[in-house]
Amino acid sequence: MPKRPVVRRRGKGTSVYKVHSFRHLAPLRLPQENNIKAEVIDILHSPGKFAPVAKLRLENGRVCYVAAVEGM
Repeated sequence: MPKRPVVRRRGKGTSVYKVHSFRHLAPLRLPQENNIKAEVIDILHSPGKFAPVAKLRLENGRVCYVAAVEGM
C-alpha cells in the first residue's frame, strides 16, 4: 500500500501542519478610524508569521500592530 499523498495528510490537521497561534506577537489589525495619522514605534519579529510586524502609535494615543510593508 503506498503512502498517503501530502494533500490528504495536511487535511487531517496533525500538529505538523497546524499553525502555532500561541507564537503570534499580537493580533494584526488596521485602525478603525479613517484618516488618522500614526507613527512607527518599532519593527518587531513575530515568530508565528513570516512578515515583520510594525508597532504603531496613533495620534489618539492607542497602539496597534500591522504587518510591516516595504518603505514604512
